[in-house]
Amino acid sequence: MTGAADAGNPAAAPAPAQDGAGSSGSGSGGPLSWLVRPADQINYNFISLMYGGCCALAVLLYTLERSLRDYYIPSSSITTSDTDHGGQSSPGNGVAEDSAMVEFTRQMEGLYLVFLPFFPCLLWSLIVRSKWLAGVRGKEKKE
Repeated sequence: MTGAADAGNPAAAPAPAQDGAGSSGSGSGGPLSWLVRPADQINYNFISLMYGGCCALAVLLYTLERSLRDYYIPSSSITTSDTDHGGQSSPGNGVAEDSAMVEFTRQMEGLYLVFLPFFPCLLWSLIVRSKWLAGVRGKEKKE
C-alpha cells in the first residue's frame, strides 16, 4: 500500500541532485553538502578577499596589542588591578602609568577577538571558492 501511495506523491520521490553534489556516485554528497555548494550569483573571490582582510586585521590588532603592552605596561602590572598602581609610578621605560598611551594600550586589549570568527569563515569561503572556480572553468570549457 505504501508503494502505491508513494507513486503519486512527489515529495516521496528523491530530489534531483544539483550540480552533481548530491549524487551518490560522486562521493561528495551528504546531508551537509549544501554548506559548500556555491551559488551562481555570488562572486566568491570578493567574499574570500573580505574575509582575508578581516583576518589580517585581527592579526594586526593582536600584534599591535602585544607590542604596545610589552612596551607600555610592565609584566608586573598586568597581573594586578588598576587601583594598585598608584597612578604615578613609572613602568620602567620612562612612561608614567597615567599617560595617554598606557590608557590607549589598555583599551585595545582584546579588540582582536572581534575579528576571530573570520578565520573559519575564510576557510569556508576558500573551499566554496575552489568549487565555484571549478564550475566557472567547466562552463567556459563547454562554450
